[in-house]
Amino acid sequence: MDITVYAHSMKTGEVRIFRNNFDAEQELGLYDGAVSGVVSGGRTTAGLRGGEAWWFTQDSKAKPPTEFGNRLVAKARSKAIIATNKKTGIEIYFESAKAAYQEIGVHRSTISTAIKKNKPASGYFFRFV
Repeated sequence: MDITVYAHSMKTGEVRIFRNNFDAEQELGLYDGAVSGVVSGGRTTAGLRGGEAWWFTQDSKAKPPTEFGNRLVAKARSKAIIATNKKTGIEIYFESAKAAYQEIGVHRSTISTAIKKNKPASGYFFRFV
């Protein structure tokens, strides 16, 4: 079935119009199902061919997201945390695990593991705010 698809380049802002998902995938060199994955909301973007990411929609008036790929992942992972010192009970607020690492020296992956396992690490208990 032919349903017009609008492809937005996340790199250049170019908008290309295709007759259907298949044509978009063929023309842009994407794998089968890449366009429908984005149109349905299952993925944010598709492609990254040569640094090129594409966002797809069937709505001619829709605007692409302003954050995607690694920036979107980083934003989702940048959650505020509380570090509680095991000995003193003093709580310290941090905007992210990265900020905690910079301040108290506990690596982000260690913090993440401590939160997941609900166990202390490097003298602190950690939790999301």
